[in-house]
This record gives sequence, C-alpha cells and structure tokens, in this order.
Amino acid sequence: MERIALVEYKVSQSRIMKFYYAKYRVNYERFSKEIFDTIPDSEKEVRVEFYEDRLIKTNIVKNEKNTYLYDEMFYIEKTENEYLFYFNKNDYIFFEFTEFKKEELEKLDSILKKYYEKETENIIAKIEDFEWTEKRIRKGLLNGNMKYRMIIVSLILIYFISNILIHLQNGDILKNLAGIVGILLLLIGYLTYVLKVYPKRILKSMNSTLTKMRTLFYEDKMVSISKSEPRVLEIKYSEFYKIKRFKMGYLLYTQKNHFYLFEFSEMTGNIEELKKILTKYQKRGKKW
Repeated sequence: MERIALVEYKVSQSRIMKFYYAKYRVNYERFSKEIFDTIPDSEKEVRVEFYEDRLIKTNIVKNEKNTYLYDEMFYIEKTENEYLFYFNKNDYIFFEFTEFKKEELEKLDSILKKYYEKETENIIAKIEDFEWTEKRIRKGLLNGNMKYRMIIVSLILIYFISNILIHLQNGDILKNLAGIVGILLLLIGYLTYVLKVYPKRILKSMNSTLTKMRTLFYEDKMVSISKSEPRVLEIKYSEFYKIKRFKMGYLLYTQKNHFYLFEFSEMTGNIEELKKILTKYQKRGKKW
C-alpha cells in the first residue's frame, strides 16, 4: 500500500490553539494552555502516515499505532488552510496545508474530497463578535413583550393620576397632590427597574462563558460558539418559542421571556436570504 504523506509533529499549546481556531474561528489561548497542561509528555510526539483509504497515527515515545479508515471516521472537514479529522466527537487531529509537500497535498485532497464535501453546510450569515450587554438586554425588552407590559402599567398609573386630577377641587388638595406624587414615584420606580435594574440582574445571572460568542446562521439553525472556551450551542429555528422581526433586527425566543437579540448592523453575509428563511418560522411562532 503506497504511502501518500508523512507528518511528524509535537503537541504544543500553539498547535492546540490553532486547531480550535480552525474549528471555531476563535482564539482560545487560556483554554488551550489548560488542555496542553493535562497532556503527559509521553503523548506529545506524534507521527501520522496517510494512505489512500486510511491514516495511521503513531505515538512515537510509546510506539503505539492506531489505524483510522476515512470512511469510518466521525467527521472530516476542510477549512481555508487546514484538514480536521475527527475519530469520534471528542478525539481529533488537524493538519495545516503547509505541513504537506505540494504534490502530497494535491493527491491527498483528491482522496479526501468525497468525505469533506458531503459534510459541508453553508453559512448564510454570521456575527463575529456577539456580546451580551445591559444595552442589548434593554433593547430586547423594549422591542419584545416587556414593551406591552410597560405600556399597560403606565396607562393604569396615568388613569389613576387622571382620576385624582378630576377630583382635585372636591377633596383635600394636599392628599390629592401626595397621591399624584406617589403614583409618579411608582411609575418612575417601575421604569427604572425595567430599564436599569432588571437588565443588570439578567446579565449578572448569565453564564460567563456564554456572554461573548461567535454566532452563525445556517439554513435551518443557529449556532453560537463561546469565545472563552470551546462550547457550542445549536438551536434549530423550528425549536424557538417565537421568532420576531423588528426594525433593527430579530428577537429569537427560546422561552416566553428568554431571547436572543441580533441586529442587522452587526451581521455579515447574505442577510436578505436569512430574512427569507426566518420569515417562514415567524409565521409558525407562538402568540404572546
């Protein structure tokens, strides 16, 4: 059996970080160091031989060999500059194109093409630097169902103020004025809570690993990738409680009061195509 290519490498923090960047397009410097520190020295020197139907991975120090057939692998992916081989969901290796000679790369790519092409999913649009902030939460509340609650509460309080004003001349002026001031304070307090305190509390309660993300929109799902560690959240559009479009973007609700807010201004890609896709799911959303 003819060998197509041979690559020897030493596992390093830099290589681990390059793998995660190849997979998620996020630099996990701290997490990569944590992973590197857990790998014993006896497992850091590796030789990989590529053949027409398989690769053979050898631990050089222990002289242990494992053979993996391409058509039995969990996943093979080709990125802009790398190949990623997944033996299972959590066991993988990757190689940069620069690790191969030109003729080796051409021959290997012709073999791997049928494996990585069948796994390809097109990204319709993406947000590279999504971040949860008090401002984003506040926008979501003001453009979602909280807006209607605020209007209802405000109208009720205004109604009481109007009644007091109507009867102002027939009663104790000081008591009536005190009532108006009290209601106004309640209104100010409620609005302050909704617009200031509540967003702060929500942000504080969030898992810190999910406050900064890279978000990808596919034809049938949204994928959010944490920027602090390799953590991925995948939700199909059909699984959202409700999808609502507003002037600046979209609110995607996982529950009645839990949402993601995405603005058109932070998206890149085919935004018009994404609008067409999400329109189908808007009609299927639940009523408030």
